[in-house]
Amino acid sequence: MSEAEELRVEKNIRSIIMPVYSHLIATVLNDAEAESTTEESENFLYFMAPSAKILIVDDVRTNLMVAKGLMAPYKMLVDTCMSGADAINMVKETQYDLIFMDYMMPGMDGIEATVAIRSLPGEDDYYRTVPIIALTANLISEVKEKYIECGMNDLLEKPIIVPKLNGILRKWIPWEKREPYIEGKASDEQKTTVPVKGLDIKHGLMLSGNNMNNYMNVLRVFHKDTREKIEQIKSCLRDGDIRMFTILVHGLKSATMNVGAAELSKLAEALETAGNENDASRFIAKNIDNFLVRLEELLNDISGALYNDTVTEIDTEQLEFLKETLTQLKSALDDMDIQNINIFIKSLQEKKWDKINNERLCYST
Repeated sequence: MSEAEELRVEKNIRSIIMPVYSHLIATVLNDAEAESTTEESENFLYFMAPSAKILIVDDVRTNLMVAKGLMAPYKMLVDTCMSGADAINMVKETQYDLIFMDYMMPGMDGIEATVAIRSLPGEDDYYRTVPIIALTANLISEVKEKYIECGMNDLLEKPIIVPKLNGILRKWIPWEKREPYIEGKASDEQKTTVPVKGLDIKHGLMLSGNNMNNYMNVLRVFHKDTREKIEQIKSCLRDGDIRMFTILVHGLKSATMNVGAAELSKLAEALETAGNENDASRFIAKNIDNFLVRLEELLNDISGALYNDTVTEIDTEQLEFLKETLTQLKSALDDMDIQNINIFIKSLQEKKWDKINNERLCYST
């Protein structure tokens, strides 16, 4: 056999990446193109990791809710926190297998938190070797190098999309914690939702793992969290605190994109750029009122879609159910009764609340 013929044979050799799954074997036997390089294959869950411990750090609740929802199919143990300082304390208490760290946060940012974690004393190399993945909307090469130099291992772009997330998890979750993925039964999740002006429901649903319950909960958290952010932005402008203003609109840039409000996300990005350039007297002053008015309108539309705005009196039957279930949930939490915790949380999520009782619930992460 000539050298050229040997090369042609080598190129035609098909391989299967471990672990082996039936669909991969079928691909080779059917002489189909390898799926590992396609976006469709990246949506395939190759494993579950129920014993893997994950920490997600982000100062925006909406982003935390989205990230947790996207990771849910892996059945991992996911903790969240909203600051670099809290992340350091949680890492001291728990040995996580993987940490997702937002870059821009109030107070201690992601880079500072990473440097602090890498500097923690320990008898083993855990603090120096635990994989830390930067969550960022800025993937230019210079910034990427900065993240790696400070001790981060990899980057995941925001808003998070399933193929990229799957690639990160397949790369960094320890092999010994992986189990074969078992397709679950179809859930009874809500299949439709009320259209909201200014929202691309299809896009927001995609960023929530195409799970309607996840998306509806994301909208609830976004509604509550953004109300608070609007007041904080107004306070920053009154006080002339452009740095905090920039951090807040940075968070809203990703949060609005996560729910499907692309136009508001672009405006938030422009305001963030102006804040970084300290251009408060020009672009920010000219555009902030329009941004806040449109944000308020979106929140009102979301409120009308999620809640029954015509209700003016409290549904006492719902209120009693709420009190009883929350009491039972607290007891289950105190006893670390995971099975009943999940049952009570599911009963709260599945019940259709009127507006007043719904606002009594805190959809937190």
